[in-house]
Amino acid sequence: GIGEKKEELSETNTFSVLPRVFRNSLIITTNRCQWINLFDISGRRVMGRNLMPGRTVWNLSPLPAGVYLVRASGGEDRRLVKVK
Repeated sequence: GIGEKKEELSETNTFSVLPRVFRNSLIITTNRCQWINLFDISGRRVMGRNLMPGRTVWNLSPLPAGVYLVRASGGEDRRLVKVK
């Protein structure tokens, strides 16, 4: 979208998540097979799925509004996202 920066994937940046604020779904792009987990603000895991390299649309419409953490299987690479 307008004003959104595209994240470059590299060895240290293994996935990107867009948009940062969403209602129904996230678009996750990854450069390798990995497990992605979604945690609520209290640290409780609320969802997880295995991703293949490339672009995946992850339907998160059942989630209530709030701030969530998306973390890749390695644990070091993570993104904060907000559900409206």
